[in-house]
Amino acid sequence: MSEILKDLVKEDIDDDKNLEEYENPNVVFRAPLIDSSLEKTLTTMFITTESELCIVDNKGNKFRSKIVWYKNQSDEIKVDWSKTGEDIRVTIRNSGASGINTEKLLAVLKKIEEPIELFMSAISNKIGLDSVVDYICTPKISEMAITRFGESDDQLNNYGKTDPKREFSTYKYTVNNQIYEAVLIEGLPYFITINGKGQLEIVDKIVEETRILKPPFKEDYIYQPIAFESIEELESYIETARHLTFDDLFRKIRKYVSRFIVHHEHVLDYISALIIFTYFQDKFPTVPYTMFVSDNGSGKSTIGDMFEVIAYRCVNMTDPTTANVYRILGNIETGQCTLVFDEVDKIDQSDMMSVIKSGYEKNKIITRTNTNSGKQEHFHAYGVKVMLGERTPDPSRAKGVLDRTFIISNFKGKPELDIKEIKNPENKVHIRTAKELDTIRKTLMAYRLIHFNDEIINIETGLEGRDKELSKPILQRFYGTKCLQDIENALEKLLNEKHDRKAHSLERDALEVIVKLFEEYQDGVIPFSEIWYSMEVKTNGHINEYKRHQLETEVHGTLYKTSFSKMLRDKFGAKDPSTREANTRSLAFDIDKTMKYLESYTKENGPTQIECSLVKSDSSDSSDSSSECSVEKFWDSGSSTKDYRHEAEKIMADMGLI
Repeated sequence: MSEILKDLVKEDIDDDKNLEEYENPNVVFRAPLIDSSLEKTLTTMFITTESELCIVDNKGNKFRSKIVWYKNQSDEIKVDWSKTGEDIRVTIRNSGASGINTEKLLAVLKKIEEPIELFMSAISNKIGLDSVVDYICTPKISEMAITRFGESDDQLNNYGKTDPKREFSTYKYTVNNQIYEAVLIEGLPYFITINGKGQLEIVDKIVEETRILKPPFKEDYIYQPIAFESIEELESYIETARHLTFDDLFRKIRKYVSRFIVHHEHVLDYISALIIFTYFQDKFPTVPYTMFVSDNGSGKSTIGDMFEVIAYRCVNMTDPTTANVYRILGNIETGQCTLVFDEVDKIDQSDMMSVIKSGYEKNKIITRTNTNSGKQEHFHAYGVKVMLGERTPDPSRAKGVLDRTFIISNFKGKPELDIKEIKNPENKVHIRTAKELDTIRKTLMAYRLIHFNDEIINIETGLEGRDKELSKPILQRFYGTKCLQDIENALEKLLNEKHDRKAHSLERDALEVIVKLFEEYQDGVIPFSEIWYSMEVKTNGHINEYKRHQLETEVHGTLYKTSFSKMLRDKFGAKDPSTREANTRSLAFDIDKTMKYLESYTKENGPTQIECSLVKSDSSDSSDSSSECSVEKFWDSGSSTKDYRHEAEKIMADMGLI
């Protein structure tokens, strides 16, 4: 073995170069170039203690790839040359370098396979440079074969005693507006991205100043990972996606959605658009929530399964808890997954409400105290969420969530295909269909990589408030497509249904009762008993003679005096009157404000109309948004103070105030 190691100690590093230029690796094992053709293209190559092969060509370019190894039954370290070779090919291909003969390079490494395995076994089983030296045999040979670049003798002696960077696993990460997505290639985890030149890049980790981000292994996924059989397959998806449009994607997905789900045409259009939108959800400030409500056997779970199969990194959960959601979405970057919540009938009685309320808006975080460490931890909650249940949440507890949600009622039907059979295929037809759905999913991911940095065009929608927040992101993403009209139509109908629900809400009934009572109580001070008994008539309810504080209604369920009174105070500003009668409990309302509250709960005149158009640029801000703006320039008001004062004086004069 000593003789073999001696052969590896050829002086193949350029003495004129600063060794730190070789990326300052840790302990390295230098490999000879041997082949004359390699000597013409490469300067050196070596292996680090992190099992990385580092190659430097004669133009100064540096490449790093992974030496993949495993332990055999005898607990010996062996190199997996098949996977190692593929990783080296990917590295050199991504670099765009020309003239490097990859196969000859691999042949050289295989010739010194035994010393390489010995070196990796040493650093795997021992800690510190001195231990590695002892492990590899004679000090003389070790000193030549193993080198610590750019370090002093004192630093060498302390090797292995410093804390390494912390490692985290993540599904996706954005660096300088470049998105890295975790996938499996030949069963191994990698990040894939499209660089600024439009080229595919494959990396096994992202190294930052204080941490290292790595893609999950197959067993760490909580959903079906996006897996490619080879790099060639991945490249074929990238090339195919380059020639597709949003209309192509919408038509294909709409076709498959209609084969699995029986519903109204506008609902099928919405589901198809929402599936595509999940692949771009992290590009928008808000996302819509959707809840499908119906009895058992009406296809709710089918819709959830459809999202699970082809939506962006979709996790389908039954009766979820906050701990589940925190673990899935994590704290690395917002928008990691799409979530489907099944069996959410009691969601309004759990702390999941805070997750759903916070997860509607991008970059909002939830803080929790770690009970083990006592430290504050933060988690992301943002992302598209689809909820499935037999009833909607209690409006008195979940109004904020319902405002952010499209509620869609399901009905029984007989679809062409059963999604559960496709998820677990047993025959050729089901296997083929499963592969087709997987093809859609991989294509959508490739399309996301290519178009991640496409400009999001600002548009007018003709909508306001919560309607605008719910609809605008999807309309923006589909603006300029042929299918936009279908999506506008779908959103118009869903908004109308949402308005109908609001127009028949408890708040609306209460406001109508109060406004009617203003005719008798013109000072706005109304006895609570008058409101309570009027609500009985309004809701066609019934007050139990033995439980006078309870009102059983057909639409709103059971109302309680205490909670109903609290709602009037919290939502409509009811107060105790300035003078109180001993035997009568009354509430004082601001008549004008109450009338405006009623207007906000009144169904719009006519159906909702969406009219998408480009926002006209402000002529005073027509410069490029990327143009540089210094702090001095930003705060340099010049004569603006005088101009504003002159403008204010002119307005006051026009109003007759001066």
